[in-house]
Amino acid sequence: MNKGLKIIIAIFIVVILVTLVYFLGGLLKDNKEITDVYTENSLSKEKELTKLEDLPEDYSIEQAIEDGYFVISYKKIYNIEKLNEFIENTNINSKNRKEDTIRIIQFTTEGDIIIKELSYNAENENYILKIDSTRDRFSAESDRKITVNDDIPGKYFTISKVEEDEIVKVELSLCAVIDYVSTTEKIYEDIPICLYSASSEKSPVSTVKAVVIRVNEKTVSAMGIENIEGIFSARFGENGNIGFKQGQEILIYFNGSIMETYPAQLGEVYDIKILKEKSDVEIPKKYLNFYYSSQDKVKVTINELKNTSLTLTIEDTNELPYDYSSIKYSIQKKVKNEDYTGIGYVIGENTENSTAGYTRNRC
Repeated sequence: MNKGLKIIIAIFIVVILVTLVYFLGGLLKDNKEITDVYTENSLSKEKELTKLEDLPEDYSIEQAIEDGYFVISYKKIYNIEKLNEFIENTNINSKNRKEDTIRIIQFTTEGDIIIKELSYNAENENYILKIDSTRDRFSAESDRKITVNDDIPGKYFTISKVEEDEIVKVELSLCAVIDYVSTTEKIYEDIPICLYSASSEKSPVSTVKAVVIRVNEKTVSAMGIENIEGIFSARFGENGNIGFKQGQEILIYFNGSIMETYPAQLGEVYDIKILKEKSDVEIPKKYLNFYYSSQDKVKVTINELKNTSLTLTIEDTNELPYDYSSIKYSIQKKVKNEDYTGIGYVIGENTENSTAGYTRNRC
């Protein structure tokens, strides 16, 4: 091989190596950008949850339910699906154990709110429990604070829900045997999270945020904007019609049962709250037409019929005009069906009811 050819081959190899380095560098950069976006989005998602210390002092049970917290009242529980989802996501036996956060609202004997925030950090494999007792008016002033326990290793603990004597207990349970080297080490123990009546779990309360489309005598027709998609009907709650109007944004408390009809029908409704007099969500025209415009309320009368034309009178009693764009009329005439051999009127019998012997053809 001559010297010139060796130089050409060497240059070719260098070009290939430079191209590979450039290509791989681009991939790494793209991957970093994707990772940065993902991290940024994750942080943004976390920011959606208002910090405990920033929640208003008069934070109410209604607001907690609307915010999607798991709420335990004296007779009912709300948003049980949030608890079940958290257990499924963070349990040590989950196939894909992942980060999640849940907030739990309970009440003191005197009726004050206690807020617990339980998080699982997948990166550190660690649970973090925050307890906000700042609204407990009957506790000592020194106890009215937010406490944080961030030493709950995920390799030792798991979230569990156990029913005993008609009481459901939710706790962070120890799921490993720990060999302590010395007596000075921290001793890990089960951490109680909350408890509630098992009977309330059998009839939990779910919520759906919706926009009112139509108010009927005993029901409200609405479009779901959170937890349910599409249109549905729901009976009034215990307080009846509290002044529902089209366009209002409402929060419905019900037993979680949804009948698969069209429109869907909610099961037992406990209460309905009006959140906004005018929702920011617009009702699509197709839903307005569904409830306010029906072909059943259109009466069509033939005034004049000719071989090539007809004149109609259309009486539309709908609240919204019916859309006639899909309706087509054709002029037909009766002709004798000489080949008809079925059972019916005599062939050729010229009466109003002699359809057995006649057929219709287009003019």
